Amino acid sequence: MTDAVLIPERRGIAERYTILKAVVGSKLHGLNLEGHDDTDEMGIFIEPPEYVVGLRSLEHVIARTQPEGVPSGPGDVDLALYSLRKFVRLALSGNPSILLMFFVPVDKCIERRRIGRELQEMAPMFIAKTVAILDGTAGNTIVSGIGTNDWGTATGAVWSAADFQTALSAWV
Repeated sequence: MTDAVLIPERRGIAERYTILKAVVGSKLHGLNLEGHDDTDEMGIFIEPPEYVVGLRSLEHVIARTQPEGVPSGPGDVDLALYSLRKFVRLALSGNPSILLMFFVPVDKCIERRRIGRELQEMAPMFIAKTVAILDGTAGNTIVSGIGTNDWGTATGAVWSAADFQTALSAWV
């Protein structure tokens, strides 16, 4: 079977078992220009048993309205679906794009099953794992997602302690 045949099959499986799917990117942050931007979506799915204990794997699915290499435009959708196992691995490593899924407002969720809601409610556990508090001369600074990328460069988002406490208290 070629990749072209596998992609629709894998997307169908991932979408069938999706527990949380939301609009991300510029539309989530209110930075889009209506009628000019594509829609970015991210989701989390639970792998069916045959992909967990068999010889096949299904860690993530990337799907685009436009072919690879063609820029997305108005009305196009770019979709990234991650297995729950891969999502948790990336969240525990402090990946800021992945951590965003814990804080997507309900009105930006396209699909939110009970287990997806329960996963979002676990945000403090993941944040606590990925946050370091640094005492500096300018006061407390919180760096989430401490880690390195493939090139060894430090990664993470820097928040003031007050901003972090405000965001965290909304989810605790």
